[in-house]
Amino acid sequence: MAYRRLKSSRSRLLAILLSVLVPIASLMALAAWSNYRFTSTSVLRDYGLFADSSTTKVRVWLRGVERTLITAATALDVIREDNAACTAAAQNIVRTVFSMRALVVRFHDGRECGFAAQGYSASGMIERVDLGSTYSSNGPEISEGRLLLEPQGTTQSFVLRVVAVPANGGPAWVALAVMDPAGLKMTLKSGETHRGSSLGIVLNDGGIVTTTDDSTTPTGWFPSSRMIGSGPQTAGGRDGLERVYISAPLVNDAFYVLAGFDQEELRQARNQFLILLVMPLIVLASLALVFMRAIDLYVVRWLGQIAGAVHERSQLKSARVDISREMPDEIRDFATAFNDMAQAEETRRKALEKALEENRFLMRELHHRIKNSLQVIQSYIAIEARDKSGAVRHALTDAELRVRIMAIAYRTAMADGTIRALDLNDFLIELMPALDSRLSRSHIVRQVLNDIGVKIELEKVIALGFLVADAFARASDAAERSVLTIELQTSDAEDGLMITAEPFIRLGPPPRINRGLLLQLHATETPADPETGIICGWKWARTSIY
Repeated sequence: MAYRRLKSSRSRLLAILLSVLVPIASLMALAAWSNYRFTSTSVLRDYGLFADSSTTKVRVWLRGVERTLITAATALDVIREDNAACTAAAQNIVRTVFSMRALVVRFHDGRECGFAAQGYSASGMIERVDLGSTYSSNGPEISEGRLLLEPQGTTQSFVLRVVAVPANGGPAWVALAVMDPAGLKMTLKSGETHRGSSLGIVLNDGGIVTTTDDSTTPTGWFPSSRMIGSGPQTAGGRDGLERVYISAPLVNDAFYVLAGFDQEELRQARNQFLILLVMPLIVLASLALVFMRAIDLYVVRWLGQIAGAVHERSQLKSARVDISREMPDEIRDFATAFNDMAQAEETRRKALEKALEENRFLMRELHHRIKNSLQVIQSYIAIEARDKSGAVRHALTDAELRVRIMAIAYRTAMADGTIRALDLNDFLIELMPALDSRLSRSHIVRQVLNDIGVKIELEKVIALGFLVADAFARASDAAERSVLTIELQTSDAEDGLMITAEPFIRLGPPPRINRGLLLQLHATETPADPETGIICGWKWARTSIY
C-alpha cells in the first residue's frame, strides 16, 4: 500500500527492490558482526589461555626450584658436620642447577652450609627474605615459601626460601636459593609461543623482573602506565603502539606474569569484518544500480517514447510509437494498441473535418440563397409599393425596409464567406442609407459615434436593426425636423445602443412586436431622458463571442 504514494514506475520498482535488499543486507551485516565478535572473543580467549599457560610454566619452574632446595637441604644435612665437604657439595649443586647463583641451608642446630657464585652473596639473606612475599605450595613437606627480588651487583635475582617442618612441628632446616632471572626468561620462552606476543614478570609496584623481548628496547612493549588487573585490557605501550595486555598473579599480589599482544590478529579480524560487511553491501549496491539501469533500459525508455507520442497527439500531430523488437512483449502490445487507436482517431477526425466542411458549404449556400431571396423579395415589394398610395404604400415601404435590414445583416455576416458575428458599427453604417430613404427630408442622421468594436450575433443584430428602424420611423412621424445620432456604449458586463435627438423628441408608443424583438435580443429598454436627449436605447449582456 505504501508503494502507491510513489509516483513513477522507477521509484516503485526501486522501492520493491530495496524492500528485499535492505533485510538481506541487514542480515549479512549482522552475520559479519557476529563473526567478528566470535573471532575477536576467540582471539582474546587465546590471549588469556596463553597468559595462563605462561603463568603455569613459571609456577612449575618455582616448584622445581623448591624440590631442588628440598633435595639439596636433605643431602647437605647428612654432611653438615664436615664444613669443607658440605661447602663443596653446595658448590656442586649451584654449578649444576641452571640459573642458580647461590645456595644457603641453615640446619636445626644452627649450622649453615652454602655457596655463592662470583658476584653473588647469600650472607644474611635468610633473615631478609622474611620481608619478601609469601606464597603457598602444595608440597607436603613445605609449610612456607617466600620470594624476594634482591639486588646482586648490577643485576637483580630471585631469592627463594623454603622451610621444612618435621612431624614434631619444629623447624628442621631453612633453605635459600638465589636464582638468576635468565632461568625465568628461558622458562617463559620454552614450549608453545604466541605470534606477536611478549612476556614478562613484573612486581606489583611496576618493577620489571625479566622479559622475553631480546630487542634493543626490551621493555618498549610494556604499558606506559601500571597495568595490573583481570581480563584483557587495551593500552598504549612505551613505544607508542597500542596493545592488548593480560596480567596473571604469580605469587599472591607481589609478582605478576604480564603478556602483551600486538593486536595483529584483532586487526585481521576487524579487517575481515569490514570485508564481510562492505563486500555484500557493494554487491547489493551494484545489483541496485544494475536494476535501476535495467528499469530505464527496458521499461522507462519505452514508456517515455509512448508518452512523447501521446503529447504530440495532444497537439494534433500525426505521431506514432516506433515498434522495436527490443521492446518487452507487454509494452509492444500497448504501443501497437496506441498506434491503432491513433490511426482510428485520425481517420475519424478526417471524416469529421470533411463532414464539417460539407456542412459549412451547405450553410454558406443556404445563407447565400437566403440573401439572394431577400434581395428578390425586397425588389418585388419596392415595385409593388410604386403603384400604391396611402396606408398600403406605407405598409409596403415598412416591409421593404425590414427585408432590406435582413439582407444587410446577411451580407455583412457573410463578408468573408463564412457566417460570423457582426461588428455593430459596420452594420449601422450599412443601415444608414436605408434609414435615410425611410425618413422624411426634414430629418438629418449623423454618423454613428464611438466605434468601439461591439460585436453581435446575426439573429440578434436583425432584431436590433428592426428596433432602430422602428425608433427612426416613430421619430419621423413625431417631428418635422430633428438631428438624430446613434451612439454605441460598452462596459465589462454589457453593451448598449442609444439614439439621441436635437431637439428632443417624444416618441409614440412602440408596437407590440418590439416586445418579441427585445426577447430575441435579450435586452432591456432604456427610458427616454430629455436632459441627455436620449429618445430611446437598449442594453444587453456581453457574450462569449468577444
